[in-house]
Amino acid sequence: MKVLVMNFLTKNGSKASIRVGNVKDVLDAEEVSKAMDTIIAKNIFATKNGELERKDAASIVETTVEELEI
Repeated sequence: MKVLVMNFLTKNGSKASIRVGNVKDVLDAEEVSKAMDTIIAKNIFATKNGELERKDAASIVETTVEELEI
């Protein structure tokens, strides 16, 4: 499973992250950057450490699960 992790800095300097599961295989940096800009501009997520103010980083995390026969 692939998860997009978008990291932001809040108005008080703290870090906040948003995780989106099951992202498409052909996701590129420009799309993610635009999405992060929209999230900041529309102020659609509240955090305990203040509003999201700027982008910090983004990554795609892929996990593999291997079932074991027991």
